[in-house]
Amino acid sequence: DASRANALAYVINPFIREMVRGPIPPVAFDAPTEGTGKSLLQNTLAYIFLGHDAPTMADTEDDEEWRKRITSKLLGGATHATIDNVRRELDSGVLANAWTQPIWDDRTLGVNRDVKIPNRLIWAITANNIQLSRENTRRVLWCRQDANMEKPHLRDTQRYRHPDLKAWVTDNRDDLVTAVIVLVRAWVQAGKPRFDGRAKGSYESWAYIMGGIFQVVGVPGFLANEDELFAHAVTDADDMGDFIDAWWDKYG
Repeated sequence: DASRANALAYVINPFIREMVRGPIPPVAFDAPTEGTGKSLLQNTLAYIFLGHDAPTMADTEDDEEWRKRITSKLLGGATHATIDNVRRELDSGVLANAWTQPIWDDRTLGVNRDVKIPNRLIWAITANNIQLSRENTRRVLWCRQDANMEKPHLRDTQRYRHPDLKAWVTDNRDDLVTAVIVLVRAWVQAGKPRFDGRAKGSYESWAYIMGGIFQVVGVPGFLANEDELFAHAVTDADDMGDFIDAWWDKYG
């Protein structure tokens, strides 16, 4: 339920972006193995708003490179940013900043001039068994897909309800956009009730709105896998830190 809610949130995010004060959390599309359908799902969901494939970028360990990429995207007016096929622990202070700051402050490339840009990007990440630093784990929504088989790329696609999902979404995009707007409108008509569950730190405005929409239309599981993501994605080094803290608290 939680992964399904987070996938649906990714669809709705661009339609409510101007209602949200501040940032929107990135969605991590994660699976145990390659071929499960992470990129297909993420790209298909983004297509409903964009009407074209979501632009992707490769991961990099260079924070200076991240800074340049993010500034370039914001100056270009991009709405979506996707880090595709992450193969390492995501531990970037620049990304942590980009995922939580409403205003992006940077120096433009090749020009001695500072720019301050409203930071409205909607982020996604795709990975197999994603690993995140403690700092970045709390910022992310987790959409976990599991085909329950060793080689999911060998599945018979003709057994699916929509064997060519991308073509189906393309053909039915008008109806899908309408469906998203109906969900948002139902929340507006209900008086914009706030989400009454646990808020998400740094994303309070978004959580109140998205959680409110899900409560009105009856989508379960919103923010219900936060603790599970922490157990899954935080590295052994961070686990050792927790162990030592607990040891110190108990024995001094």
